[in-house]
Amino acid sequence: MSQSQPRLVLVLLLIALLAGFAGLAFSGASWSPFNLDASADQGSRGSTGPDVYLFDLYEIQRWGRVGDITSFSFGTESCNQGDTPVKWIENTPEHPVISQELYRLHDGRFEQIGLSWVKHGFASLNEDQCGNCTHNNSSELGPGCSDPYSAGLNGFQLSLGPRSEINAFTGDFPYPPGGGIAFGTLPRRLQVHTNDLDPAQYPGARYFAQGYYINADDVAAGNALNNASHREVTVSGTYPDLFLNLSSTTQHFFPAIYAWRDIDPSVTIQPVKMPNEGYLILGYKVTDNMNGTWTYEYALHNHNSDLGARAFAVPIPQGVTVTDLGFHDVDHHSGEPYSGADWTTLTMQGHQVWATAAFSSNPNANALRWGTLYNFRFTADSPPAPANAVVGVFKPSNPDRVFVPAVAPQ
Repeated sequence: MSQSQPRLVLVLLLIALLAGFAGLAFSGASWSPFNLDASADQGSRGSTGPDVYLFDLYEIQRWGRVGDITSFSFGTESCNQGDTPVKWIENTPEHPVISQELYRLHDGRFEQIGLSWVKHGFASLNEDQCGNCTHNNSSELGPGCSDPYSAGLNGFQLSLGPRSEINAFTGDFPYPPGGGIAFGTLPRRLQVHTNDLDPAQYPGARYFAQGYYINADDVAAGNALNNASHREVTVSGTYPDLFLNLSSTTQHFFPAIYAWRDIDPSVTIQPVKMPNEGYLILGYKVTDNMNGTWTYEYALHNHNSDLGARAFAVPIPQGVTVTDLGFHDVDHHSGEPYSGADWTTLTMQGHQVWATAAFSSNPNANALRWGTLYNFRFTADSPPAPANAVVGVFKPSNPDRVFVPAVAPQ
């Protein structure tokens, strides 16, 4: 996280990004068919076409620790709730890939602390864990059928490919995956800094595992927004040899950021429709510090956008004092090409801005890419009021920004 970025270049890029804020309306759209109520029953939505979703996160394997990093993998079971088989053809691009992520909720902050490369699927077993399965073609996941991948298979390094090869919006990826051969305790598996699990540093923290299936067949049918599910996990062991254990039950159809709102009713979840493309999700909350200041917390999750995000801005009225600026991201690893440089913070044109380099200057900048969640926070001496936050699009796009209903200092 120590790489530097040319401040002047960022300033010029952000001037272009922020120009024209005044008078522009929110350009987002409703999340269809995603129901914003995470408690709603989504089980009947994908009745037409192939519709794969993550039915269960059912086991955890701890592979070991090297230095300050521990690697894990989760067992995942998928189901097809559609009326058409999902393609599951091994050794071709016509199969699902599965990513794994880990999040921590502590002291009102929901942060991503780990991610894996993607598991390339093969040979559907067509079991009946979620319906009446009568399908027997291993190159398809039949309607009402389930298919498990154990934690061992999801951590088997020769089946793991780079996240950077996946277009989560279209479901497309090259095959065979890049990366070559990898061995050892950590490479490609879900990696988390052991300090991020330490009960002494994060007393009372709660943790959430997420699995996410991406399949082009499912995307083409319009059924891809329900493919991420999450489950709470607990930490055991004695630092630094810590373990993850399953808790509660798998929460279907919703990425893990919804757990933040489920636990804390003061959190608001707002979908962010990217221009002619996929979705981000913005979660936010404001805490009254009871001393004339308020803490503003924003978590921006990229659900399935290939465009990605390179900037986040919040309006700050004249006369408001902002302190304790913060930013948090998650580490890519195992040879992924992306920069790890923290986003630069700037105050300009009445906005507090966090930003990374533009795509034109560095295609491998630390953009908010699919399956990742970044945090932005500050303290202000003014209470919240409705306002439009701004998300700057990373890859070339017209428009190059999206306005999102949120809150900001009055």
